[in-house]
Amino acid sequence: MTRKQIAKLIYNRHGGLLKREADEILELILSIIKREIIKGKRIKLSNFGTFQVRYRGGRWGRNPRTGASVFIPPRQWLSFHPAKFLMKLVNSSLKDTFKHKS
Repeated sequence: MTRKQIAKLIYNRHGGLLKREADEILELILSIIKREIIKGKRIKLSNFGTFQVRYRGGRWGRNPRTGASVFIPPRQWLSFHPAKFLMKLVNSSLKDTFKHKS
């Protein structure tokens, strides 16, 4: 699903909004999330999950082609941990999929 499709769903659900307003609402939500992530803050959305910036220290690794030792520099990465509720939904829909295929 794309950003444009999500904005369209917001527009369809709330008849009083213009398409442009639905797009602006989505853009506002996403920009708030991005801004807080860039600050290193944890974003917890109930029944959905948690976004968190994590730090991975530098380490030594090997180039698989040459076998030479290479330093892998430290970096930050964004992790997403789904909420238990969301995982239950995903797993229940997976069970339903396999039931229908049998």
